[in-house]
Amino acid sequence: MLRVVFFLALALCFMSSGVRGEYLELAETKLFYPQRLGITNLSFKLRIHGLDEYLKASTSLEKINDVHFDILWQAPGKVTIKVVGINEKYKQLIEQLTMQAHQRLLLIFPIPLSSMLRSYKISEVKNANRITIKGLDETYSRDVHAIEVVTDENGKLMESTLNYPSSQKKSTYKTSMKGWSQGKFVVDEISTYTRTASAEAYETVKFDYLVVGGIGLPEKIEIRYHKGLNAEKNKDVAGAKEEIFFGNYKLNSNIRP
Repeated sequence: MLRVVFFLALALCFMSSGVRGEYLELAETKLFYPQRLGITNLSFKLRIHGLDEYLKASTSLEKINDVHFDILWQAPGKVTIKVVGINEKYKQLIEQLTMQAHQRLLLIFPIPLSSMLRSYKISEVKNANRITIKGLDETYSRDVHAIEVVTDENGKLMESTLNYPSSQKKSTYKTSMKGWSQGKFVVDEISTYTRTASAEAYETVKFDYLVVGGIGLPEKIEIRYHKGLNAEKNKDVAGAKEEIFFGNYKLNSNIRP
């Protein structure tokens, strides 16, 4: 239930001009993300469906009622997280839950790709209307030694692949323009297939948005997991599911959670 979801694939949607590349920069201008829309601070509540039941079954806590997170994000990236519904004396559990909440924040404010690719060698290849952007770690000292991003000729994100020494993570994206996205593509769904020498995993992330002060922000995220042999072929088979809810957004106020 509380496994850490690897949202590095989402970071591929948020590219900055710190990385050179004609099509890389084009893709950046075509993607929607709220950091560029004048957000100075954003407070909200984050809830994970079934968290109370999970804690009751896996801990010895006596009183559990609506455990959730009050979060404040402040530009350029300061985060304050308060775990609500658990006595402060359970410090280790609170630290674990806080870490989980930090992972979910990547759904709203993903890590810029430029911080990953700053020392990668960038190359771009155009084949018909398919653009392949590659980042190579020529030192082979990083965990991810090669990254590949595929867009169409208009900069619309289609695929990404992260290559590790002993595994590969490939993601495909569904995006669309919204009435509030100012002509930018918004990520609606990410399907990720991870393959190692001994295991396979398939993960689908679906986004529902609401509009706060003219800015689209996540309202609900649904994540489905499937592990085992032929995970990609069996991606429609019932597996683990996680639902994350965001609400009580307060935009550009001085109210702390």
